[in-house]
Amino acid sequence: MKTKLFTHKVRGTLVAFAAVSSMLAPMGVYAAVDSTADVSTPSTESCNVSATFGSSWQVTIPKHVSLGVDTATNVAAADYEVSVLGDIEPEHCITVEPDNSFAMLHGSDSATATVTQDITVFEGTTLTSDAPEKSAGNISAGSLTPGDWGGHFDFHIAETGHQHSFGADGMCACGEKDPNHQHSFGANGMCACGVENPDAEFVMFSKNMYNMVTVMYSGNALGHKSVHNVVFEDRSAEELGRTLAASNCRDCSFSGDGSVVGWTDVTDSSNGYVDIHIAPAHSGDSLRAPDDVSGLFAVSELQDSFDRQGSYHTTTISGLANVDFSHVTNASGMFEGCYNVAADFTGTNLKVMDNIAPSVSECNIKLPDGSVVK
Repeated sequence: MKTKLFTHKVRGTLVAFAAVSSMLAPMGVYAAVDSTADVSTPSTESCNVSATFGSSWQVTIPKHVSLGVDTATNVAAADYEVSVLGDIEPEHCITVEPDNSFAMLHGSDSATATVTQDITVFEGTTLTSDAPEKSAGNISAGSLTPGDWGGHFDFHIAETGHQHSFGADGMCACGEKDPNHQHSFGANGMCACGVENPDAEFVMFSKNMYNMVTVMYSGNALGHKSVHNVVFEDRSAEELGRTLAASNCRDCSFSGDGSVVGWTDVTDSSNGYVDIHIAPAHSGDSLRAPDDVSGLFAVSELQDSFDRQGSYHTTTISGLANVDFSHVTNASGMFEGCYNVAADFTGTNLKVMDNIAPSVSECNIKLPDGSVVK
């Protein structure tokens, strides 16, 4: 008896491609008389001129995909790729939509294969006629037995009008708002669309965080030489078992009224590192930055952030997405004088970024727009 060998390694092979193009080639400018006017007296008359250009696009799809089989699971799978070139109206898009599933057959045996594709809508605003936009796809089928299996699925390809793609803020890039947007409130008490959680109480921390942290440091971490991390927590001090009454937490004027508190943890006693945690004191509260955060983490005399000994150590400021920055109007010099400090504002709702770190030295500050201040 001959035995068919199956490879243990999943592999995908695209052995043939087909190009699908629109039949509308660009049209040239031409003269046409749609209407005329008879003029018998001196006058100035206007003549309207128009031209229509058709869309031109090309989609490249796989026409045969060979699935590789993992004999340990009897799952066959392979990746494929589609690409799109085109010159179409910005408001239009090219859709390349594969069937979600299809049947793989071997005699009377049948198995269901699934198809996934990362991108199915290619927007006219980004398509070009010289650099193709590409999307990866995958085909996977399980419960296969030895033998030759076969099946097919269809790609549905068309030029259509704009299709909305709504983000977490409920908005499409075209400016249209998602009529079915459901608010999703983060730890900062805000939805990405800008609406506040009506059930949250917002508590504001101090503008000069550096001074507050150094007080916290000297009071609770005496003998340790550097703050390694400053963490804005996504839960309240109460929820984390840190309460003023238990004396394992203190206000340190983070808010002045005890609504924003902090505590320290020794994370590396051999190197003298401590972490400082900042959180709203009570459950149901959310942290909010003041309108003016200029100099928020600023360090005087160009010393390393929170370094009491003068020898530089990296300080990382994390959990900033747990803070509501939507009301900030001034962020100038937020990291003035900082050295070797890392902070990540991606995922925050900070919109004011002018002159945020005019004299940062050897830092890594990731801003909401994706840019990095070194």
